[in-house]
Amino acid sequence: TGTSDTESLCICDALCTEGNINSNCTVCAADSTQCKPEAKDTAVTAVQTLIDKLPAVEVLVAMSITEQQAVYKQVNDAYDAYNALTDEQKAQITGAEIFDQLFAVFNGMVNTLDTNEPITTINNLDDLIAFQNSVNSGNNYSGITVTLAANIDLNGSKTNQWTPIGTKDNPFTGTFDGDGHTISGLYINNTSDYQGLFGYMGSGGTVKNLSVSGSVTGNKYVGGVVGYNNGTVKNCYNTGNVTGNNMNVGGVVGYNNGTVENCYNTGNITGDYSVGGVVGYNNGTVKNCYNT
Repeated sequence: TGTSDTESLCICDALCTEGNINSNCTVCAADSTQCKPEAKDTAVTAVQTLIDKLPAVEVLVAMSITEQQAVYKQVNDAYDAYNALTDEQKAQITGAEIFDQLFAVFNGMVNTLDTNEPITTINNLDDLIAFQNSVNSGNNYSGITVTLAANIDLNGSKTNQWTPIGTKDNPFTGTFDGDGHTISGLYINNTSDYQGLFGYMGSGGTVKNLSVSGSVTGNKYVGGVVGYNNGTVKNCYNTGNVTGNNMNVGGVVGYNNGTVENCYNTGNITGDYSVGGVVGYNNGTVKNCYNT
C-alpha cells in the first residue's frame, strides 16, 4: 500500500501484549498482532542475506580453485559488511560463526586465493584455466611442479578456443606433470605464432607424461603439445591435427630448442616448410620418438 520495506519492519525488542503495545513501532501501533520482535532492519537483513549465501566448509573444500577464489571474495565482502554493523545489529545476526570457519579453511589453502600464487594441482577445467591465466599474467612457475590429477575435456570449438599456456613475454619455466592423463577437446584456429596447448616454454621448463587431442591451427611455431620449446618435453603424445600457415609445425612440438624424448604423434600435420610428425624444426635434441 505504498509503505516502504523499512517502515513495514517491526522494531520491537519484545513481543507486544494487549496492554503493552509499543507506540513507537508503526507496525504494532497499527496492528499489534503483527508484532515481530525478531524482525531486522534493512542493514541487518542485507548482511544476513550475505551470510546465508556462504557455503558450508565441506562444500568449500570440494570446490575448484576458481570457485574458491570467488568465494574468498564473497566471504570478505560479507565480513566487511558485518563489521560495519553496530553491536546491537550484530546481536540480531545468526550464523556469524561461519566467518571463523571459512577463514580457517582459507588460511590452510592460501595458494588458491590469489592468481599471483602458484597453482600446483589441477583437478578440472576451471583449475586449468586458472593455471593458464596465472602463467600468462607473469607467473613462470620456475622450480614448481604442477600436477594434472584428472583427464580434462576442453570442449573446444570455433566459439570456445583455447589460449595457449605461456607466451614469448611470459614463458612457462616450471614442470607440468600430466601424470598419465589426457587433455582432449583442444581447439585453436587463428593466424598467430606460438600455438599449442602450451604456446611458449622457456629454459628449465618441462612438460611430461601427457597426451593431447584436438585440433590446432596457427601461423608458425605450432605444435599439439608445445608451440616453441626451450625446455624439455618427454613422455608426451599428440593424436590431434596440427596445421601451420607458415613454418615450424610439428605434432608434439613446433620448434624445438631443447629436448624432446619418448614422444610420438599420430595426428595429421600440415604446413609450408619445416614440418615434422613429432617436431617441426629441431635445434636441440630429439630421442626415442616416432610418428605414425
